[in-house]
Amino acid sequence: MFYDRDFKQNLQEEWVVRIDTQIITKPYFVKNHFTKDKMILVQDTSNTLFAYSAKGKLVWKKKLNNKIIGEINSIDFYKNNKYQCIFNTNSNLHIIDRNGNYVENYPIKLPVKTKIGHSLFDYNNKKKYRIIVIGDDNMIYNFDKFGKKVVGWKYKKQNNRIFKSPKHFKFKTKDYILVETRSKNIKLLAINGTERVILSSQSILNGSDIKISKNGCLYAITNDAKLWKGKLDGNSTETIIPNLNNKSKFTVLNNNFIFTNGNRVYSIDDEFNNLFTLNFEIDIDNISVFKDYLLIETANNLFLYNNDKIVNGSPVKISGIFNVDDVDNNNKINIINVLNNSIYNYELFD
Repeated sequence: MFYDRDFKQNLQEEWVVRIDTQIITKPYFVKNHFTKDKMILVQDTSNTLFAYSAKGKLVWKKKLNNKIIGEINSIDFYKNNKYQCIFNTNSNLHIIDRNGNYVENYPIKLPVKTKIGHSLFDYNNKKKYRIIVIGDDNMIYNFDKFGKKVVGWKYKKQNNRIFKSPKHFKFKTKDYILVETRSKNIKLLAINGTERVILSSQSILNGSDIKISKNGCLYAITNDAKLWKGKLDGNSTETIIPNLNNKSKFTVLNNNFIFTNGNRVYSIDDEFNNLFTLNFEIDIDNISVFKDYLLIETANNLFLYNNDKIVNGSPVKISGIFNVDDVDNNNKINIINVLNNSIYNYELFD
C-alpha cells in the first residue's frame, strides 16, 4: 500500500493496494457498523470475494459458487444496527456479515435461476426488508429476509421480458416499483405487486435505464431519438431535443436532464431550456450522478463536474471498473478504481 499526501490538487490519491489476481467486478460498498465507515468488496475471476477496509487493508476473502450479478447491498438482518452484505449469483441468494461469515441458513437456493441482480427495498425505513428477484421464467419473486416468499404479493407474470432490476421510489406518500421491459408500456407497481400506473410511449425505449427525478418524473430515450417523459398521473410526452440521438447516454441531476452526443455533454431543464454544454477531446462513454456531482467517463478517464466546472485533479485514469462513495464517512467523495492489478482510492478535498 502506498500513500501520496503531497499531491496538491482537489482530487488526491489516498492509497493504492497491489493485488495478485484479476478483478472482474466494480468495487461495491457495504456499511461497517464497527468502524462507522464502509467496506470495499470486489470479486475476481475465481469467484473469490475480497473485503477491504476503508483504509485499504484486506479484512477477509471468501470463495463463492459463481459470479455476483448486479449490486451488493447493505442489510441490517437482526435490526440491531449491525450490517451485513446481501447479493445474488445466478442460483443463490447470499447474506454475509462483516467478518466474512454467512448469516444462518444462507446461502439460499433461488426457486429458479436468474440473470438479473436482486433489488433490496425498505419501504418505510423500518428494516422490514423485501428482496426482489427476477427469475429466468420472467416472474418477479418477492422474499423476506429469511428467503421466504412474501404473503400477499399479487404480481401477475407478463409476457414482455423484464431485463433490469426493479427500482423503488417514493413520491409524496406513495411508493412505486418501476419494472422495465422492452415494450411500449412502462409499469409502476404498488408494494403488493398490483399495477399502480401504466405509462405508454409511441415508440419503444432504447434500453437505457429509465431515470427518476426528484419531482417524480421519469425520463428515457426512444429508439427514434426522442426524449420520453412520464408523469405519475399516467401522462407522457415525447419531444425532439436538438443533439439528442438514440445512442446518447443520459442522466438526471437536480431535475435537469443531461445527455451526451459524441464528445459533448448537454444539460437542459424540465422545460427543455439549454443550461450548459461541455466539450471533450474524445467521445464520452457514459455519464452518471453521485450526490451533486456529474461523473463523465471517456475510454480511459473519469471527469468530475460540479459548480459549473470540472473539478481540479480530474481526470482520473480508469479502466471502467470503478465506483464512487464516501467510504470513510468524512463527507468527502472517494473514487475506488481498479486498474492494472491495483485498487486505487482517490479522495475529493475541498
